[in-house]
Amino acid sequence: MTPDQWKGATALLTGASRGIGPYIARALAAEGIHLALSATEASRDRLKRLCHSLKANGATAVTLTADLADPAQAVNLVRGAEAALGRIDILINNAGIENPGFFDRIDENRIRQVIDTNLNAPLLLARLVLPAMLRQKRGAVIHIASMAGRIPMPAIATYSASKAGLIAWTESMASELEGRGVHVAAVCPTFVAEAGMHARTGVKAPWVAGEVSPQKVARCVVKTLNGQSHDVLVTPLPTRHLLALLELVPGLGKRLKRTLGLTAFMARRSG
Repeated sequence: MTPDQWKGATALLTGASRGIGPYIARALAAEGIHLALSATEASRDRLKRLCHSLKANGATAVTLTADLADPAQAVNLVRGAEAALGRIDILINNAGIENPGFFDRIDENRIRQVIDTNLNAPLLLARLVLPAMLRQKRGAVIHIASMAGRIPMPAIATYSASKAGLIAWTESMASELEGRGVHVAAVCPTFVAEAGMHARTGVKAPWVAGEVSPQKVARCVVKTLNGQSHDVLVTPLPTRHLLALLELVPGLGKRLKRTLGLTAFMARRSG
């Protein structure tokens, strides 16, 4: 199914109010997709401003708030989106938190918060929307993962683990759902410039890791709707080469990350 064939479809986008969320929202709206935009209560005003700007440009959009670390609120979010738009054809799990720091020094509650928000909530939301998608033989579940899930980094061990989990889930479900009309994908950006968690640190990424624009990430999200790929890397060429090398030579990662300056870079990011 091409993006054009999703015109008039409905999408639930989590983490819509900040980072790459608004870019994804605008890219989906440009395809004629109706939007249920979600964020936390603390981001309600920012979310409403985004919704107003989309509607001013002719889009159909509604806003919903939820703390996705709370399973009950995740359930209510899906029910609210269905009540507002009639159904959910596309789920885009973009909400996420990083909470950087060396693992032995971070609080247990921060660990739980990252796993609950980044991994447990996306899987729960997917489980809630999949039955209806399968009945109508049409749907898409797209996780915004990270290259940190493919090349785990120091000082964000829990974040890396959560994103690796999303990638593994997607790989499993791509086979499980084959031929059933529902497409799944994990979009894996490297460090995102201008917006998002990386941009807020104000630290420039090393050349080997590179940076990508939020607009490029949003375009890749829309492109996944064609159903051609379930593993989408949004990264400059050097990072792709590094990933291939690490897969060919297990155990090389720690030394390469140190030599290429990635270990020191992640330590600076974590403060």
